[in-house]
Amino acid sequence: MPRADLWNVGLGHKFMAGSEFIRETVMAKCPFAVWKPFDGSPGAYSGRHPFKIVHHTTEGSSADGAFLEYRNSRNIPHFTVDDMTIYQHVDTEEAASALRHPTGTTETNRSSAVQIELVGFAGRPKSAASLQNLARLCRWIEAEHKVPSVWPNGLPKPAVNGQDPGDHNRNQQNWDRLGGHYGHCHVPNNVHWDPAYTEAELAGVMGQAPFPHIDHPGAGTLVMDDHGASGHHIADRLKEACEACFDAHANDCSGFARAVANQLGVQLQGLANEIVDTIRGGNGWTPLRDGAAAANSAAAGKLVIGGLKGSEQTEPDAHGHVVVVVAGPLDPTHNAYPKAYWGRLGGVGAKNQWTNWAWRAGDRDRVSYAVHDI
Repeated sequence: MPRADLWNVGLGHKFMAGSEFIRETVMAKCPFAVWKPFDGSPGAYSGRHPFKIVHHTTEGSSADGAFLEYRNSRNIPHFTVDDMTIYQHVDTEEAASALRHPTGTTETNRSSAVQIELVGFAGRPKSAASLQNLARLCRWIEAEHKVPSVWPNGLPKPAVNGQDPGDHNRNQQNWDRLGGHYGHCHVPNNVHWDPAYTEAELAGVMGQAPFPHIDHPGAGTLVMDDHGASGHHIADRLKEACEACFDAHANDCSGFARAVANQLGVQLQGLANEIVDTIRGGNGWTPLRDGAAAANSAAAGKLVIGGLKGSEQTEPDAHGHVVVVVAGPLDPTHNAYPKAYWGRLGGVGAKNQWTNWAWRAGDRDRVSYAVHDI
């Protein structure tokens, strides 16, 4: 077994001769998190560094959008937290990989850094419910890994008009030697400025939010007792339905929308123009104000359709167009358009693409979005 110093004692330890400790093989999984592993861990921690908590923001509006990024980049945290669920991706006795580590510089990911991605944006207000979940998780990590409730490189600086406030303290000596809380903004040789907590947000994160005293199960469910009905699993089901229906309807937007809705138990009839009338007409459909609301509803596991009638287009056409919105981040250029799947009459549609590519520039802000429970 590898030797470990006092700082690296995890769920259990054994006293050894010479006042040294040795790790037990009990895995450090949070007992009230949903276990959702991803590839990307660089392996064991390196060196004799104290445990610390590193705070990130996903720079997206949904956990599912973050999960797609993790799969693509293999840059993963230990945990992702939103307003409904705490997800764990890596055992906290192993390193995550969401930090930069330039060659020849001090360890970052492997510096006993337990990393958390909070769903949201550095430059925007954070969800109170998400912050409560984050506080709950931090109290568990502090207890589990003996992390002190201090910020060795200072408190995170809040955004200024939604932008990086600058002048962040990335003191390497503190990072290497002192346990506690660090923002991504505090990590040596990194450039990001998240989490940018405000004073009120920081009070929420560091406040008392006791975690349930649950024995580590070792096997079986790791789902939070109050989060077992998370909508993210339904959001995965929505994408699975889109994938299953796409090939047969890649050249037919209305046929694709009908097929997905039918697979999810929602009756949808007619061509695109009729579908737009349907989603605007009530009867189980609720209008949404914009693409951001559409993305949030899809992330919550609901069926979201976007559409524009042919007669409403800047270049009027006999045929309208409809899309099925799925969970994911808003487009990076405009921060306004959700991810979606759609067929295309006389052509080939798109899979998991932002809706600004589904319509002309003059039409994309006229699209109606509506949501239906499934």
